[in-house]
Amino acid sequence: MSVLGFSPEQRNQTFLSEVFFVPDENFLPGHLSAERYQQILQPFYPRFDTEIFTRLLDRFEVDSQEKIKNLSFGQQKKVGLAMALSSGCALILLDEPTNGLDISSKSAFRKELISVLSEDQTVVIATHLIRDLENILDRVMILDQGQIKLDADLSDLADSLHFGVSQSEVSGAIYSQSSALGVQFIQERTTQAQTVVNLELLFEGVTSGVPIASFLSKTNSLTA
Repeated sequence: MSVLGFSPEQRNQTFLSEVFFVPDENFLPGHLSAERYQQILQPFYPRFDTEIFTRLLDRFEVDSQEKIKNLSFGQQKKVGLAMALSSGCALILLDEPTNGLDISSKSAFRKELISVLSEDQTVVIATHLIRDLENILDRVMILDQGQIKLDADLSDLADSLHFGVSQSEVSGAIYSQSSALGVQFIQERTTQAQTVVNLELLFEGVTSGVPIASFLSKTNSLTA
């Protein structure tokens, strides 16, 4: 397997300086402050931006002088996210980045993620909290039992599929399920107006065995 042109198992120094991983569980040294941790780690990442890191901690309302062990789980997560978004790495891996964040912090994270990234950076996010992030994604991969069941651009999904809610069963639905709002359904898009991709419904459909990918491979000349 090649990542960024390197074999990860060889742990090449250049490769490691281009990848930053933030796990769901805390990985930070508790005896250090966020500022001191940044000072120690920064030399390993040539494009690390200290100004962005300082601004992000302020935006996330984290005291840079406080020892990490005295911070809450959510605040510790923010330190890790601030490090990642300031690293300048070509590949940033985030595992459940919004877990432990309150509503305002989730909003701040989404805004900062969009604002600080450059076009030559890629962020891969693993999450079960789809609604926290669906507005900032441009590609989605759905895994089930360790297998990739769907890998597609959101724009292709919106072009090819119609997502809706009805008060009764819908004829010709690719997938449907009952909810408090009515029957949520996915149809192949023909003449309908383009709709927002319902990622939760898409996930349920894909993991239930619906061959969503087969509907994306068809030539689609529809316009929104």
